[in-house]
Amino acid sequence: MNDNRAIDGNLSSCLEYNAQPGFTEDDIAKVLAIFEGQNDEDDWRWIIQLNDNRFVYLKGGCDYTGWDCQSWAESTVHETVEKP
Repeated sequence: MNDNRAIDGNLSSCLEYNAQPGFTEDDIAKVLAIFEGQNDEDDWRWIIQLNDNRFVYLKGGCDYTGWDCQSWAESTVHETVEKP
């Protein structure tokens, strides 16, 4: 994990190989929740709080070779963490 923001290696790699519009790893204040995925199976999911107090739902996955080969991610940015 990177510092006290709870950024794990999968999140870091996901963002490195699948840049998202509107935020980067540097914009993350804290990871609030993680659903652990598995290569070629379940996707990873993260709920992230940004430095500007917006929230991101990020979902991504990769094949058996890892994030640097066949991977994808999509995100949505929200003003609150609560479901609308």
